[in-house]
Amino acid sequence: MEAVLLILAALSLTLLTISGLRLAFARSAVWGWVCALIPPAWVAFYSSRWDVMRTQAVIHLTAFCAVCLCGVLYIRAHPLWFDAQGLPALDLGLFLCLS
Repeated sequence: MEAVLLILAALSLTLLTISGLRLAFARSAVWGWVCALIPPAWVAFYSSRWDVMRTQAVIHLTAFCAVCLCGVLYIRAHPLWFDAQGLPALDLGLFLCLS
């Protein structure tokens, strides 16, 4: 169930980010590129026209919080996947460095 919630939250965040980028590029190319390359710039972009973009901003923030919460739930449901094993790429890198 937590996997489904995580997928739905990530999908909604992706769609809202694409919608927000469409709004940012419609405002100006600078806003579009800044929001695409620097994620914290969304706060400044949404606050610049808060009266128009309030709904989009609140839903975008809610989707971001949902991704964070569902990610935590997913990790809590599968703790051994994240705690009991080393990262395979890291183990391979250490192996190559030591040999």
